Amino acid sequence: MNKIKENFYFLKTFGCQMSNLDSKYIQLLLNKMSFETKQIEKADIIVFNTCSIREASENKLLNLFSYISKMKEYNKDIFVAVLGCFVEKINYKFIQKHSYIDCFISPDYLHFLPYAFKRFHLKKKNYQLVYKHFKNNIHKNTIKKNFDFLEDIFLRNKIRTVKKKPREYIRIMKGCNKFCTYCVVPYTRGLEICRPIERIILEIKHAIYFGSQEIVLLGQSVNHYYYRGVNFYKLLYIISNIIPKHIRVKFLTSYPKNIIYPLLTLIQQKSCLSKYLHIPAQSGSNTILKKMNRCYTREEYLDIIDIAYAKNPGISIAGDMIVGFPDESTKDFQCSIALVKYVKYQHLFISQYSPRPNTISYLYYQDNVSKSIKRARHNYMFKIQQNIMSQYNSSFVAQILEGFVWKAYNTSVSKKLKEILLVKTDANKIIFVFDEKKLLGSKVRVRILQSSSSKIFGFVVK
Repeated sequence: MNKIKENFYFLKTFGCQMSNLDSKYIQLLLNKMSFETKQIEKADIIVFNTCSIREASENKLLNLFSYISKMKEYNKDIFVAVLGCFVEKINYKFIQKHSYIDCFISPDYLHFLPYAFKRFHLKKKNYQLVYKHFKNNIHKNTIKKNFDFLEDIFLRNKIRTVKKKPREYIRIMKGCNKFCTYCVVPYTRGLEICRPIERIILEIKHAIYFGSQEIVLLGQSVNHYYYRGVNFYKLLYIISNIIPKHIRVKFLTSYPKNIIYPLLTLIQQKSCLSKYLHIPAQSGSNTILKKMNRCYTREEYLDIIDIAYAKNPGISIAGDMIVGFPDESTKDFQCSIALVKYVKYQHLFISQYSPRPNTISYLYYQDNVSKSIKRARHNYMFKIQQNIMSQYNSSFVAQILEGFVWKAYNTSVSKKLKEILLVKTDANKIIFVFDEKKLLGSKVRVRILQSSSSKIFGFVVK
């Protein structure tokens, strides 16, 4: 499709890294139809790539809808599309209520976007287009074909692109089979489908060839990867033996039950594997973990943490916590606080429980923890984590750490210090460095000058 000079598109993304990765593919499609603009008022095509995991993302989206409806009243030629996980949870009543939205497309049908725009542009029919799975019409083979088709097109377009990127996200699987009682992912992104090993390797080699220093493997439960006899451990072993030693490989997000001890040994042995693990606990109470259907206990989780620290003393561990889950008592919450203090997370993502439609907790559990208590527990846990991070970061002051320059920002601090560099270490620590040199993508040694609960500052040394 040739570019239409008079058209401009506006793309806004809500949610997780999976949504961000989908948006890169959406951009490839939109770039063939129009030119990007950062101002929604100038756009002829408005696309929202959505998320349903957290209520906050949905609320931001719904708040925008009233503004979009007014834009459509003023100019009916604007094409508005809603894509992503949110589409899988809506019904026809919602679609009819928001008649100013021209099409709804779920994650497995993103490649239908140009067709939907063409139908709208030609004005053949005046109705909304909807591309989503229906309960009586879900065919896993069709979904897998769509997934492979999307990833292959994305890969081919990336191979044609020679833009240097320090970090490259590579999806190795989609969907989830865990069915945690609070989580909407299996219902919006479907069950697990894993990509063939050869396609993953090809994408990694392409990224490295064009200058990527860090490869991030993505999956809802990334360490549950399995394709034709190759599990996640074997996949990492293969990758670690074919890439240069200076490249770093990170993976998100790990399900605790699927972290096998040989994997922790492999991280210790292979210098290319980042000394960083994102292992969500979600709660420190066995009672709540059981209600969440997390399939592990507090003790099993802490065993994994202990072994990870023992095998890799400098490892950084990140996690997720949910506060205010149904029936969470003060004792349950204190168990979570005790776990946070024990693990000493480098990063901790704290969420207040919000019931997601169609999940088990929404259908069968009563949301009986008040908003004020949820907020108080969130704030208390956040303060605990801030204190942990402050002590953790201060331990690096006066040390010299190695890492690669991940990003560079312009600054007006002084004429000599024209850039702020972000240096990332093997353990995923981010260091803010003032420097006037163009060092993007190179490996540097940094002496740490000072720190806070959220930032580490330093300068490049020889």
